[in-house]
Amino acid sequence: MQDFRDARARWEFAAVCAATFLAFLSGSSLSLLAVVLQQVGHGDGAIGLILSAGMAPFAVAALLAGPLIGRFGSTRPMLAAIVLMLVSHVALEFVLRDATLTLLARILGGVGAGICVPAAMLYAQTRLTERRFVYLFGIFTTMLPLPNAIAPGLAELYLQRVGIQGFFLATAVPALAGLAIAATLRRGAPAARGGGRPLGYLAVLRMREIRLVFVGYLVYGAILGFGGTYMAVLLHAREVPVAAYFTSFTVSLFAARFVLLAQVQRLSRDFVILVGGLCQSGSFLLLWLSAAPWATVIVGLLYGLGHSVMFPSLTAWANTHIPPADRGVSTALTQATFATGMTLTPLLGGVVVAQLGLDLLVLLLSLAGFGVVACIAPRVKGLRAG
Repeated sequence: MQDFRDARARWEFAAVCAATFLAFLSGSSLSLLAVVLQQVGHGDGAIGLILSAGMAPFAVAALLAGPLIGRFGSTRPMLAAIVLMLVSHVALEFVLRDATLTLLARILGGVGAGICVPAAMLYAQTRLTERRFVYLFGIFTTMLPLPNAIAPGLAELYLQRVGIQGFFLATAVPALAGLAIAATLRRGAPAARGGGRPLGYLAVLRMREIRLVFVGYLVYGAILGFGGTYMAVLLHAREVPVAAYFTSFTVSLFAARFVLLAQVQRLSRDFVILVGGLCQSGSFLLLWLSAAPWATVIVGLLYGLGHSVMFPSLTAWANTHIPPADRGVSTALTQATFATGMTLTPLLGGVVVAQLGLDLLVLLLSLAGFGVVACIAPRVKGLRAG
C-alpha cells in the first residue's frame, strides 16, 4: 500500500502543509501585537481584550466549518478562510489606533482560523492512506505550531529595524503566498456518501466508540492552554528561565513529530494514546512537585513528546468510526472541543488562581489528565498494532 491516495496527492499534501504553515506564519507574528498596541497608545484593558478576541470566534467558527465542508468540500472553505485571515491581518495596518475596529479585525481573524484549521486538516487527511497516516498527519499538524518558533523573531527584527510602519503589510506576505499555493489544490467535491443520513454534531458526540476522543481533546487542550497563558507567569515567579520549558518543549515536539512518529505507527494506537496522556499528565505532576530548572526542562521534554504522539493518534481513532463523508463534521468538532479546552484554562483557571494559586491549578490539570488516562487504560490490549 502506498502512503498517498494517488500520484498527485503526494504533491498536494506537501502543498497544503506549506499553505498552512505560511498562513499561520503571518498569524504568529501577532505575538508582538501587544508591543505594537502599546506603542500607539492603547491601555492595558483594551490590549487584553484585543489579544483574547480571536479565541471564542475560533471555537464557534470551527463548528461552522463542519457544514461548510460537508456542502462544498474542504478546499473552498480553506481558501475562503485564508482570505479572511489575510484581510484581518492587513486591516490592522489601517485600523490599529481604533480599539473597536482592531477588535473586530481580530474577531474576523479568529473566524478565519477556526474554519481554516479543520478544512486544512481534512484536506491533508484525504491525501493519505492508512499506511503511515499517524506519521504523515503528525507532520502536517506540526505546521500549526512551527510558525511560533520562527515568526516572533522575524517580527521583532522588523520592529527594531523599521518600526510599526508597514508592519502588518510586511508580515501579511507569507499568508498571501500561502493563499497562492492553496489556490493550486484540487477543488474536489465533498466525499461521496455510501448511504444513510449525514451525521450531525450531536450524533457524533453520542457515539460511544469515540466519546473519549472528545474528552481527550477537551482535557489536554486545557493543559495546553496553561502553557500559553500561565506557564511564563509560573516560571517567572519561581525564578526559572522561561526558555527552560519552552525550548525543551519545542525541541521535543518537532523531534517526536519528524522522527519518533515513524516508529509509533507500528505500535497499538490505544497504547500510543495512553503513553501520550501519561507523558502530558506526568509532566504537569512533576511541574507541581518541583520548581528546579532541571525539572522544568524535563517537564518540557515530556510534555512535547506526549503532545506530539497523542493528537494524530486521536484523529486516527475518530476516523475509524466516522464515514469519509462525515469527517468534516468530526474534524470540526474535535478542533472546536480543543479550542474550548484551551479557552477554559484562562477563564475558569483564573478563578482557581485568584483563590488558591497557580500551583493548585497545575495539580488539578494533572489529575484531570490522569483521569483520562485511567479511562483509556482498559482499552489497551497489546503494544503492537494489529
